[in-house]
Amino acid sequence: MKKIAFTICCSIIMAWLLPVAYAATFNCADVTGDRLNLFVIMEEAISFQEDDNSRICYRVCDLKIDEGKRICDIRNDCIGVDPAKQTCQRVQVLKGKTGVDLIYNYVGMIYKWAAGTIGIITVFTMVYNGILIMSAGGDSAKIEQAKGRITQSLVGLVILFLSGLILYTINPTFFV
Repeated sequence: MKKIAFTICCSIIMAWLLPVAYAATFNCADVTGDRLNLFVIMEEAISFQEDDNSRICYRVCDLKIDEGKRICDIRNDCIGVDPAKQTCQRVQVLKGKTGVDLIYNYVGMIYKWAAGTIGIITVFTMVYNGILIMSAGGDSAKIEQAKGRITQSLVGLVILFLSGLILYTINPTFFV
């Protein structure tokens, strides 16, 4: 029961912390007008963070189909959409000059999301086990188990930071 409650709490906190947005350098309208860059539109957003190569946009489509073609447009928001005539769906758009850039951006987004998630879980694991140590009441078996979990969490955090160091050594612009 404690594990389920811990998982639910971590999920709620991650849902609050992940939707951090930054100013993006390209506009959603650029997706249809820019012929110098490649764009990938993902139905499910990996991350809600926006950067130079990623943006949360909205796909607005007409409900009627003309000659078997659905007319869609990419916009910054859903303002002015008539629900009786159009649908509006949130999508994530990746931008790159080449296909390698798109893959690089995609892998970078996954790494940043995973590193943030693992870091948050590690911190909460250490806090939870610290509380277990305080409430152990002198039971040495419980204290040793909690100390072992804290040590494992610290080792996991060190491995996380070392993986970032390795990625930075391979490509210094990975986190930029």
